[in-house]
Amino acid sequence: MKLATLLAAAVVIGSAGQAMAFGIQPTCASFFGRGIELNIPHAPDATGQWRAQITNSQASGAVAPTSTAREEYINNAIASQLTFMNSNEDTPEMVFVQAEGVKVTVPAKEALDNVTPIPLAYQPGAAKQTKHYEEVPRLNVTGLGSSGVLRGTLLLPVSAHNGLANANAWAKVDKYWVDTADAQGRQTGKVVVDAPSRGPITVQEVAIQLIPGQVVQLRYARNGSAGIAGYAEGRVYEFVWDGK
Repeated sequence: MKLATLLAAAVVIGSAGQAMAFGIQPTCASFFGRGIELNIPHAPDATGQWRAQITNSQASGAVAPTSTAREEYINNAIASQLTFMNSNEDTPEMVFVQAEGVKVTVPAKEALDNVTPIPLAYQPGAAKQTKHYEEVPRLNVTGLGSSGVLRGTLLLPVSAHNGLANANAWAKVDKYWVDTADAQGRQTGKVVVDAPSRGPITVQEVAIQLIPGQVVQLRYARNGSAGIAGYAEGRVYEFVWDGK
């Protein structure tokens, strides 16, 4: 993925008031007339209802516990993804946001700042948020209790490396899948199949079973794409649960 300097004016979100809902200064024109747009007229709230129109739930109906701080993180992460799309005409990494109350730690390499602007892990109170590297990220997880079920929210971008016009079109008609796999990439379960795209960024609620001390991959791709091949660092997360 090409990494370039972000242009703050690249994101166009409906109206000035809607742009402010994403914490971004409103812009008066789309990015060279071809910008990716997302219209969400509500500011983040403690329930997540502000993003209901772009959110899909897993078949089980599981929704991750949340908070105002967590929803603001989701809001800012979506803004980063949209800005990256518009300024680079490329596809940003997906983002996983664990349920409120679940703790993640990031190995030392990923814990350093990187030029990739997309946030990697929701870490309340952290002095600085970590960013993606050009490799599959691994997160250490604790606080699941005896169930071992990790609930969270995925922020899934449409493919934008074939131009913004195509991205805008695909955002309306695409379907996608999310699954789990073991450390070798062998599928172990299907989270969602043929889920409908809800815009340039689709929010997907998920709940997956982790195994103490073992790597569980969470993977995403759009139907008709090459899958995760060639862009695993943007389409795969690895989780390791400590059993607590």
